[in-house]
Amino acid sequence: MMVHKTIKNIALIALMAIPFSSVQAQDDLESLLGEDNSTEVVTATFKSTRVVNGQSVEMLAPGALDFRISHRFGTTGEGPKDFWGLDQATIRLALEYGVNDWLNVGLGRSSFNKIVDGFAKVSLAKQTRGKNAFPVSIVYFSNVMINTSEKDDIVALDSNGNPSTSEYPFDGRLSFANQLLIAKKFNSKFSAQLTPSIVHRNLVELEVDMNTFYALGTGVRYKISPRVSINLEYFMRLESGDSDTAPNFQEFHDAFAVGFDIETGGHVFQLHLTNASQMNELGYITQTTDDFFDNGVRFGFNISREFTLKEKHKNKKKW
Repeated sequence: MMVHKTIKNIALIALMAIPFSSVQAQDDLESLLGEDNSTEVVTATFKSTRVVNGQSVEMLAPGALDFRISHRFGTTGEGPKDFWGLDQATIRLALEYGVNDWLNVGLGRSSFNKIVDGFAKVSLAKQTRGKNAFPVSIVYFSNVMINTSEKDDIVALDSNGNPSTSEYPFDGRLSFANQLLIAKKFNSKFSAQLTPSIVHRNLVELEVDMNTFYALGTGVRYKISPRVSINLEYFMRLESGDSDTAPNFQEFHDAFAVGFDIETGGHVFQLHLTNASQMNELGYITQTTDDFFDNGVRFGFNISREFTLKEKHKNKKKW
C-alpha cells in the first residue's frame, strides 16, 4: 500500500513541475528565420471539456450546447457474479453551454444521492505563442451541488432535555467546489494541467466528518493519432488540521483514472478505467471509496454531443 502511495506522489510531483517549465518542446521555424510579430492563441489543449472526471481548461465556443452522458460501472473485483461490475452503474446527465468567449455554464443531475449541480466556468487567461506569449491557460471553475435524496428529520434535545424534531435544512443539502485550472500545451501531442481544488459541505452526517477538503489534481494528455488521445488524471486529497480529528479521512482514496478520448465527428467518446464512482467534484474528490490498485477499478465512459446554436468564429487557427 505504501509503495502505491509513494509511486503516486512521485508522479504528482513530476507533473506539478510540467506546466511551469519554460522549455518549449519544439522550435518555431519562423522565429529561427526572423522576428515574428504575431501572437497566436493556443487551442485544443485537451480534446474535451473534461480530462476524465475533472474539468479541463477547454471551453465551449459561444453558442455551443453540449449534451453529456457520464457513466460509471461497479468495480471489476467482484468478478463474474457481478459481471465484472457491469451489473452496477451510476450515471450523470448534463447540459453545458458556451455563453461567450470567456464564460461557460452547465447543469447536471447524478443518480448517486440524486445530486443536482450547476456550475460556471470562466476563462481568465489563454496560452499564446509568438510576440507577448503567455505560457499557460488559466480557467476558474465554481460549482454548487444539491443533494435531493430523501433525508430523515433531525432530532435534537431542547433546553429542557426533551427531544424535538425539525426538517432537514435546505442549506444542509448544499456543497460547493472551487477550482483553478492551469494547463500548458507543450506541442501538438502533449498537454498537462494542474487543478488546485477546495470542496466544502455545509452539513456533514457525523461530527467527525470534515466539512472542507483541499486537493491537488493533475492531468496529462498525449495525442496518439489525429482523433485519439490517451489521458491520465489523479486527484490527491491534502491532509489538513481537520484530518487528525476525522478518522474517516483515511477510509477514502485519491481518485485516479486512465483512458482514451476518441473523436468521431460531433461526438467525443471518453473510455476509461477509474476508481471513482461519482462524477461531481464532491463525489470523486472526497468520497472515492475504492483503491485503484486494490481491486477498485471501474470501467466508465463519457459521451459528449455538441450542437451549434449560433455560428462559431471562423478562420480560427489551431496548433
